[in-house]
Amino acid sequence: MLLWLAAAGALPATAATCSVAASALAFGSYQSNQAHAIDSAGSLTVSCTRDALDAAAVAVSYELDISRGSSGNFAIRELQSGTSRLQYGIYRDPLRSIVWGDGSAGSARVSSSLTVSASLTATAVHTVYGRLFGRQNVMPGAYSDSITVTLNY
Repeated sequence: MLLWLAAAGALPATAATCSVAASALAFGSYQSNQAHAIDSAGSLTVSCTRDALDAAAVAVSYELDISRGSSGNFAIRELQSGTSRLQYGIYRDPLRSIVWGDGSAGSARVSSSLTVSASLTATAVHTVYGRLFGRQNVMPGAYSDSITVTLNY
């Protein structure tokens, strides 16, 4: 089972240009009704580049939002295979207690900053924690969901 994280457009900044790249969140095989959850992790990498070579260091504040996916719900997202669904969650923390979303409906967004200095480019990696919940009675198949990641800076 694979969850694809896709980067969305970024807003222009006055002193730097930023982008986000995502890795897939793969849960592997799931046996119908297995008792334990399957945890996985992926990453989002934010990269910012100074717009002017002669400019001083630039501090760039940004937020990362993650969409609800096909389920329309932050807390319980769904991987799909035909008409079958597998419920999973995406979290900001390794304990999987803070649901990652856009700051609405009980979800939290990531707010951070980068300082782009003489190196011209700075990057930050944010871990995406996933959990495929146990005890789900599902048919065999290839399950997937698409999540949109939005970088606002």
